[in-house]
Amino acid sequence: FYESPSALPIVERSSIKQDLHRRDFTINTLALDLHPDRLGEVLDFFGGLRDLDTGIIRVLHSLSFVEDPTRILRAVRLEARLGFSIEPRTAELIDDAVELLKRTSGERVASELMLILEEETPERALARLVEFDVWPQLGEGLSFDAERGAAAETARTTAPAFGVDRSELPEVYLCLLAWKATPEQIEDLVVRLHFRKPLVQALHGIPLLREALGVLAVADLSPSQVDRRLRRFSPAVLLAAFAVAGDRLARDRLRRYQSEWRKVKPILTGQDLRDWGLKPGPIFSGILDRLRDAVLDGLVSGEEAEEALVRRWLEEGRFQESPVRVGT
Repeated sequence: FYESPSALPIVERSSIKQDLHRRDFTINTLALDLHPDRLGEVLDFFGGLRDLDTGIIRVLHSLSFVEDPTRILRAVRLEARLGFSIEPRTAELIDDAVELLKRTSGERVASELMLILEEETPERALARLVEFDVWPQLGEGLSFDAERGAAAETARTTAPAFGVDRSELPEVYLCLLAWKATPEQIEDLVVRLHFRKPLVQALHGIPLLREALGVLAVADLSPSQVDRRLRRFSPAVLLAAFAVAGDRLARDRLRRYQSEWRKVKPILTGQDLRDWGLKPGPIFSGILDRLRDAVLDGLVSGEEAEEALVRRWLEEGRFQESPVRVGT
């Protein structure tokens, strides 16, 4: 039983019928008897088989969503996954209780939301949340519309080319839901919903990536300039940006960065610099970063050319963060 709306339940020993009565929907109240004399007998106290046959999502009592508002998200998820329909009275009860989601534990809300995003095609459920006015209850920074539905489909079909695994798509979808959020709204979402650290990092990167998309539409960027703007973002976040980008040049650069430029590395390593007698320190990253830029931009190719370029830089004194001794 629940001491107050949206509180966690207090559990005590009871009968199987009473236990099943506190389930969320009738289709989830079915049980099989394990007693040897009744082995395999279906226990259906609340019409679960009937609703399973007719494709109905129905709550057991009028306070179901008041007791646990996250059942609203679950009802929508099951409706979309199974191709069922939320029956009219249950829909009315959702409308009556939807504002209680604001009072519900952020962790529980986030858990149910991520389960929706883990579905094969979550767009139907996400659109249904719009109909029930759920999004304003979750946070001002999250929303869904037809444009983002199309972006979700684009992301799904483009994921293999971006090296994004199926398991990473929920992160992509979450970024799409928060794509128009302000930094302040994103911070509120992070605090309210207690997302896992990788999701928090992805959300925090959205405002910066929105700015980067505008720059990527400029015609005279070199690959190294693109790299400097995109290297901080995960493939999943870049896929979200690709899915919403309207500019063809920006899309092409996102795709080339992820499939080609991101993987570029100089042949020379920090060990080579040590072998030359250079003292390890900030100078190493400075040299290797600049060398990678040169490789990306096609200014140098091959180990000998890389070595010649770095030695020239050192002779010109371009890297003086620490004393250097150039060996032979």
